[in-house]
Amino acid sequence: FSEPRPLYGLDRLGDTKPVLIVEGEKCADAAYALIGATFDVITWPGGSQAVSKADFSVLKGRKIVIWPDCDSQRVDKTDPNSAYKPIDKQPGMSAALAIAKIVGDYGCQVHLVSIPAPGEKPDGWDIADFIAEGASAESIIEWMRDRTVKAFAVPETISTPTGAVATED
Repeated sequence: FSEPRPLYGLDRLGDTKPVLIVEGEKCADAAYALIGATFDVITWPGGSQAVSKADFSVLKGRKIVIWPDCDSQRVDKTDPNSAYKPIDKQPGMSAALAIAKIVGDYGCQVHLVSIPAPGEKPDGWDIADFIAEGASAESIIEWMRDRTVKAFAVPETISTPTGAVATED
C-alpha cells in the first residue's frame, strides 16, 4: 500500500451518523451489515501495527466510537500460565488509543468501547465474533452504550476503560 493509506469503508461513509472504527475488514463488513443504519463503520488497512500509516483526516470533526479487538496476549508468550499483558499493551487497545489520539487531533469527539479484560474472551474477540454469537443490532448498540467511555477531553488526557492504564511510549 502507498501511504497514507485510505480507510476501508469510505464508500459508505456519510455525513451525519457517528463513525464506528473497528479493527479489520471482517469486522467492518459484519458491523455495517447489522448496524449500518445507526453507524458508519470503517477500519484501516494493515491491522494494529499500521495505524500510523492510515489517513484518518477524512473523519475531521466527526463523532467517533472505537471498538478495539479484545486481545489476550501474555507477558511470556511461551508460558501459557504467565500473566496477561496490561490492557493498554494489548494490540487492539494499543491501536485504539493511537487512533483516539490521531482523530482527536482532527477535532473529533472520541469514545472507546470498554472491552472485556484480557482472558475474559478468546484472544482477538471482536464485534464480528459478538455478531457470530447471535447478537442482534439492538443488543450490540445497547452493549456499546453501556460500555462506551469518553476517550479524552484534550489529547494529553487520554482515559481508558476500567482496568486499563494509559501510558505514553
